Amino acid sequence: MRTLLPSELTSSELAVQAAKQEIAGAWDRYRQSAINHFRDGLEFGRACHQWQARYKAQGSRTGKGFEKLLAQLKIPKTTAYRWIKRYEMKHKLRADRHEVKSVATNGDNNSPTLIRGDKERSVFVFLLTEEEQREFRDDVKILGGEKKVTEMFLEFVAQKAFEKRNANGVGGKVRPHREEIRRLVLGA
Repeated sequence: MRTLLPSELTSSELAVQAAKQEIAGAWDRYRQSAINHFRDGLEFGRACHQWQARYKAQGSRTGKGFEKLLAQLKIPKTTAYRWIKRYEMKHKLRADRHEVKSVATNGDNNSPTLIRGDKERSVFVFLLTEEEQREFRDDVKILGGEKKVTEMFLEFVAQKAFEKRNANGVGGKVRPHREEIRRLVLGA
């Protein structure tokens, strides 16, 4: 059987070759390391994380997914997924246990703050790639900052819930007005 030249391969075949090279290289460094075992494991997790995200849409049912790639490289999928998880936890790409939770403040600027009195702010955790995180932060800046985006988010949720209740004939709770939301969020 003749080996195909790079110019004869499709873009998806080139991507598979690139994935195999990157993952296999990171896997070899991880397996051979003794001193930098954790660091090389995280690098292996990063490579797997990136290629898993690219192959996620294809899935394992078509036989073209990430797990097939691991099988072809003879890499135990449990090891790959363990290092993906460690990489995601280290770089805060994965929620701890629950994706949505309420959190009380501890007084520093990085923690969620109380909206008013004894009410706690609900925290939503979005699992985003590094690129998506950069885009999201840029979008928040463009829209006027965290307080403005929080106000927009609350107004959006209230409006959609109001519309859904009315569409279902439930009625009930009246949609809060923009000023009421602003007062709750900003404490103004």
